[in-house]
Amino acid sequence: MTKTCTKCNLEKPLTNEYFSRRSDKKDGFETICKECKREYNKKYWNKNKERLSKKKAEYYQQNKDKFAENNKAYRKKNRERLIDYNKKYYKENREKLLEQKKGYYTQNKEKKLRYREKYYKINRNKLIKYARSYYRINKEKIAEYSKGYRDRNRDLRNTLEQRRKAKKKKLPHAFTEQDWQYTKEYFNNKCAYCGSNGELTQEHFIPLSKGGEYTINNIIPACRSCNCSKKDRDFFEWYPEQGFYSKARENKILEYLNYIDSDIQQLALL
Repeated sequence: MTKTCTKCNLEKPLTNEYFSRRSDKKDGFETICKECKREYNKKYWNKNKERLSKKKAEYYQQNKDKFAENNKAYRKKNRERLIDYNKKYYKENREKLLEQKKGYYTQNKEKKLRYREKYYKINRNKLIKYARSYYRINKEKIAEYSKGYRDRNRDLRNTLEQRRKAKKKKLPHAFTEQDWQYTKEYFNNKCAYCGSNGELTQEHFIPLSKGGEYTINNIIPACRSCNCSKKDRDFFEWYPEQGFYSKARENKILEYLNYIDSDIQQLALL
């Protein structure tokens, strides 16, 4: 059985796939097909967007409690199906959702921080009790996750810790993860002192204890051995004494940190 759409004049099967139901019609279906109706609704919405949006918002406010109750009942009835759908949707749109979330947080950062502070102040005891209970139940799981997170984010953890120390001493502390990546690449991901490969640490050229700032002007990559050996000693006294001393690496370090002649750093050029 078929029916001709009065809009596009095409003959289509008289089924729910092509026509919407309508009880006041003899055959029980709309006179126009679903495709034409969607196109009509789209044009009508674009033409009357402001008026319809306002009307929709007013209706929602007048029936807010009813909507909330209906939504709650729907979620309860379709809980498993919604969970499966959300998991699938997140998996298929992960990058898009993360980008949206990041953009929303950036635009509403101050507002969210104020809300969190207010919420925590009102619910402090409740949140502390919940956190303790959750930790007791999931202690092993949390420990395993924390270890994995530390291993995956060593550079970030190191950056935050060094920044905290510099801030505590009221020294400049603007070194970032991006600065650290750039610094390592400049020295070919090798120790700036001995040239060895392996795990690199953030070495203060001028020690923190002697006022060395935590900025790109004072941080170079060094292996743990060199970092521990140098400690808070002066570079120009310590480095020439080392068996791995290299004039070429010394020049590269001084050039990167904008030193000229000897121990004068040209900060004004940065």
